Amino acid sequence: MIKKITNLFICATALCLCTSIQQLHAQKTFYYGLELNGHISSGDALPFWLYANQHGTVGKEASSADAVLNFHKRLNNDQSLFDYGFGATFVGRYSDNKTLFFSQLYGKLGYGVLQLTGGRFYEHTGTVNPALSMGSLAISPNATPMPKIKLAIPNYTEVPFTSGFVEFKGAIAHGWFGENRIIENAWLHEKYAYLRFGGNFPFRPYIGLIHQATWGGQSQTDGNLPDSFSDYWDVLMGKSGGDSAPHGDRIYRLGDHRGIWDMGFYLTLNDINFLVYRQFIYDDKDGLKLQEFQDGLLGVSVELPGKNQQWVTGFLWEYLYTKKQGGPRCPGAYRDEAGGCDNYYNNYLYQSGWTYAGNTIGNPLFVPTGTPGVDVSGLPGGVANNRIIAHHFGLMGHLSTNLDYKLLATWSRNYGIYKELIYLNEEVETEFDAAPEQWSFLAQFNYHLPSYRAIKLHASIGYDTGELYENRIGLMFGIEFFGTSPF
Repeated sequence: MIKKITNLFICATALCLCTSIQQLHAQKTFYYGLELNGHISSGDALPFWLYANQHGTVGKEASSADAVLNFHKRLNNDQSLFDYGFGATFVGRYSDNKTLFFSQLYGKLGYGVLQLTGGRFYEHTGTVNPALSMGSLAISPNATPMPKIKLAIPNYTEVPFTSGFVEFKGAIAHGWFGENRIIENAWLHEKYAYLRFGGNFPFRPYIGLIHQATWGGQSQTDGNLPDSFSDYWDVLMGKSGGDSAPHGDRIYRLGDHRGIWDMGFYLTLNDINFLVYRQFIYDDKDGLKLQEFQDGLLGVSVELPGKNQQWVTGFLWEYLYTKKQGGPRCPGAYRDEAGGCDNYYNNYLYQSGWTYAGNTIGNPLFVPTGTPGVDVSGLPGGVANNRIIAHHFGLMGHLSTNLDYKLLATWSRNYGIYKELIYLNEEVETEFDAAPEQWSFLAQFNYHLPSYRAIKLHASIGYDTGELYENRIGLMFGIEFFGTSPF
């Protein structure tokens, strides 16, 4: 039933897009670009920050070359009219693993504050500074986007009768994980809601709750997993599964549930913008009730006005701690038993975990199995490292009118995952030896040609040193052509 509804939804969206394009064709602006990039490393793989948070467009191989073609039609800022958008990012990569794929391919409808988007599209879910952050605990730019239909109020919008003091945003989405996973053709249910207070005051606190669940699909041992409309309702409300659900989903919740509490504040003083955010990760009811408040991401971001601070326009510090996870005592056979081993981004049934196309969907420090030099856990899938302590620093600015830079530095201590997980063979080693420490650095530069502002040169240097990855240095160099035209 859900599959039929979503297929009908996709067809209706495509029909609306075609009709809108015919009606509004002459009014729009088209954005396009072409990037040509090369990557090389001294080790067996690229340094971490050369491939992480690149939307899956950059492979981990030690050497590669790629061409990235972009074209997009964005929505207008005028929300009083019906509008449409669309776009695509096509990637051709030449390396040991040659590939051609769409990193983005989407259509978008907008009316008032509402937006309906379908396809693959880039998004940040969870409040961070997107230019400098290590990545949200919900959705970061680390993985290729999965196909999704999303209905959203994407920007903070005034709540009626509050004179702008209270603002709201939120979304609900349905996604497809697809094949080539331990549980094939599983679905994603996602929703979130935020409130922000303060209006035009310089201090504006906010709070949000994000819920994401993997459900449905086909299992080699359990066959077709529950996917009816009533099952969707159980997933939506976080209820236990019925008689047709696997044993674990009847005891706890139907599907694999996770999310974050997202809270913090914006502050503006003398044109300097501060953002302080705290994401509390949860994987069970104790985390949802904020009973495991130690684990999560803390960030402090400062944006300086460019007119006064050309050399430095922003800097960031983040602290990640996910080592507690309710403790090493794993849940028992009964629903209300005390338990720990929350095993973030992993699940006993959906063992591919919170990953897509070989990359982690959330924070990239939760490295997936198969990562070069890190695949020591023997896990069947998912992430190999979810017990982490990390500090992350970011700095950005302009060295001249035409040259800007970004610097990242990340230190982490890594503990693997708890080894007492009941669905793993006792011989599987899941903890790293001696909690390896790691430093990863990035220096990125962009140069706009003075005589040809539609051409930009890129260069990045990445460096890893420590005990988790091999010591390695890598280079990225590229050129980008871009422009706009009436559509």
